[in-house]
Amino acid sequence: MARLVLVGSRPVASPNPATTEPRRIATVLLFVAAFLAGLACVTSNTPADDPQNVVAPTAAGDHLVVGFNPGVSGTDRIRAISAASGREMSSLKRLAISRVAARRGDSLEALRRRLETRPEVRYVEPDYEVTADAVPSDPLLLSQWGLSNPADHDIDAFEAWDTKTKCSKVAVLDTGVDLNHPDLVSNLYKNSKEKPDNGKDDDDNGYIDDYIGVNVRTNRGDGVDTDGHGTHVAGIVAGVADNGIGVSGVCWKGSVMSVKFMNALGKGSSSYAAEGIEYAVHKGVKIINASFGSTSKSSAMEDAIEYAKEKGVLIVVAAGNDGKNIDKSPVYPASYTYGNILTVAASTLDDGLASFSNYGEKAVDVAAPGENITSTYIDDIYKPLSGTSMAAPMVAGMAGLLRAKNSDATYSDLKTAIRRKVDKPPAFKDKVVYDGRANLKSAIDYIATL
Repeated sequence: MARLVLVGSRPVASPNPATTEPRRIATVLLFVAAFLAGLACVTSNTPADDPQNVVAPTAAGDHLVVGFNPGVSGTDRIRAISAASGREMSSLKRLAISRVAARRGDSLEALRRRLETRPEVRYVEPDYEVTADAVPSDPLLLSQWGLSNPADHDIDAFEAWDTKTKCSKVAVLDTGVDLNHPDLVSNLYKNSKEKPDNGKDDDDNGYIDDYIGVNVRTNRGDGVDTDGHGTHVAGIVAGVADNGIGVSGVCWKGSVMSVKFMNALGKGSSSYAAEGIEYAVHKGVKIINASFGSTSKSSAMEDAIEYAKEKGVLIVVAAGNDGKNIDKSPVYPASYTYGNILTVAASTLDDGLASFSNYGEKAVDVAAPGENITSTYIDDIYKPLSGTSMAAPMVAGMAGLLRAKNSDATYSDLKTAIRRKVDKPPAFKDKVVYDGRANLKSAIDYIATL
């Protein structure tokens, strides 16, 4: 399985025209004070792990991922697997993909060769491993500088919130979410067709009790986060605002769908990532955050991305934390060229490209704040993390706001608004497609004109 890498502040009050400007002035003064205090205590914002120490790709040792040709029925898939002396463990029916194990005494390599001779089979590949892309950083008092800061090296969220604060549904494909976090619980997606905790698949979608999130590894609604990465990502998208505690997400109000496909160590696989995309798309999501990556190209993942594209879904992807040009050294899904992929690099408080962030003037669409980003974390706490995993949900939240502003906006419209209506600090010239760092206010003004 090739290795995939995943890539508390005071809430802002409601944007009342009579009070917005005084509040903004007060907020700027608070950020200035925090910045001066921060100078005394911050030593280094560099990720602890050396980005050059890249671990060789690994794969699941107990099964293969098999994609079938269009038109091959489920029955014929089972027959083909059986004829190759394999055993189907599970399947992604809408994508015509099966996880296939070898029978006792047989090897995966021998099984692979037999499967590749079958006329029903389109491809056979390892189930590539994925891991979380966030990097812990020292606590900062500049807790949410990415939303607004005195130097204006931010996404101009405060200005955009005068226009819109509620988002459309966003799926977080990750390690799960802390479903009881007080700064998330009211913004989590609820499956109205499922009855909670009755041990049944009420909506007949193949997953039991997926009332508030899902774990595609177990086919159940037990998507609780035991790693922290997914909870942090969810809070960046839609931490509850104006509730007197913790942080504010890009979206004050929203509907975050937790789709767990990675374990407590922040590791998953390409087939489970594909299944997570399939699940979210089938549930009607139009924006998916994917803060993970791999050095290996997966046909199963491509099938899922193509399926999402056909359904009009934008997938916001972390560029990765290797500090390299991915035009020359691709990582996936960041380097896929599908039109519904939007790849995000990480920017810093001084409007530079983060030292750990991947870049590429062809493969990377835009930069967004991704260094020392404070957000929700497991066990009802808050924590600053750094990584393109933090930059991507900043943009996914933006996309959610844009689509709430204009429900007719296509993934192409969202992508155009986010990557072209940008600020252009010198650091991003020739590093991302349009040389820019995301600006929510400019993007939302543009989307309103369509």
